[in-house]
Amino acid sequence: MRRTPPAVALAAMTFLVSGRLGPVALGEALAGGEHPTGAFSDLASTDDFAQFQQLLAKAVGANNAPEAVPFLEKVLERYRGTDNVFGFAAAQALFSIGSDRAHAILRRVLLSGDYNTQFGLAYSTGWPIWKMEAQKRSAFIEQYHLVNVSNELALALRSERQGSWLRSGPLTFQVVLTNTTPKPVRLFKEQGGFLVLRDPKGDYVVGGPQFVNKSVAKEKRLIAEEDFPQIDPGKPIVYRIECWPRVGDPRPWVKDDKALVLDCGDFGITTLTSPGKYTAYALISVDRARAVALAENLGLPKPWLGTVVSKPVEFDCTP
Repeated sequence: MRRTPPAVALAAMTFLVSGRLGPVALGEALAGGEHPTGAFSDLASTDDFAQFQQLLAKAVGANNAPEAVPFLEKVLERYRGTDNVFGFAAAQALFSIGSDRAHAILRRVLLSGDYNTQFGLAYSTGWPIWKMEAQKRSAFIEQYHLVNVSNELALALRSERQGSWLRSGPLTFQVVLTNTTPKPVRLFKEQGGFLVLRDPKGDYVVGGPQFVNKSVAKEKRLIAEEDFPQIDPGKPIVYRIECWPRVGDPRPWVKDDKALVLDCGDFGITTLTSPGKYTAYALISVDRARAVALAENLGLPKPWLGTVVSKPVEFDCTP
């Protein structure tokens, strides 16, 4: 089974935006909703993503095609435990079809510990494979991404806004990671932990601040044992993230003086949709695509795999 390297996965994301059938075009095709004739067997065999998208547009239209579900299941299984875009597209299509069988397949695969939740969120928000309707997209995220699939780790999240009636101070998040087992657990920190933000309208925001591996973008080195820190029982790890809601995005590739952002320094900058009450979840997710092989190469025990999510907290994000 092939695994798409991160660089190729990012190239696939770029293709989604600039290719022949990007998210907008595919969204328009879905809106047309013509029910296809014939079988969808090519869904499970094609390596041409443009063709795959066209088949999805026929399968997931106004009249969903339940006959496409077995072939989408094969795609999901084929790319299970990888970061290949075909698997994420198949998952979104199954959710859009929404049959009992489709949801049974999604529960079995996406909630198994083999699923890259971080990429799943990215493909659902920042790099949409198609323009899923906002309410359905939020439901997909909540049912299959903000779900605990491990009982070995626990996350707790708290937020606090400091300041006075004259001037608002920083917004501080505290994340507590606890090993709930009697044995040490190894965590692959490269995939990191991050905050998932929901805006005042109920839509999920792209790219919340990271808190486990905040400097990953700055470090250019080979993976080492230090990237698999050991979490001992009874010794929680506490992360503190200090953020400032600001008007104006300072990132050189954005340079937008009017954008509202949550500036968390080394933890990242997140573009927000509007001021007001937001909801945050702390999430850590590690899938086997990279973690297991890298740990074995370093002679380390098998690392923790799965997704752990905190309970949500509300916070005000007004500059």
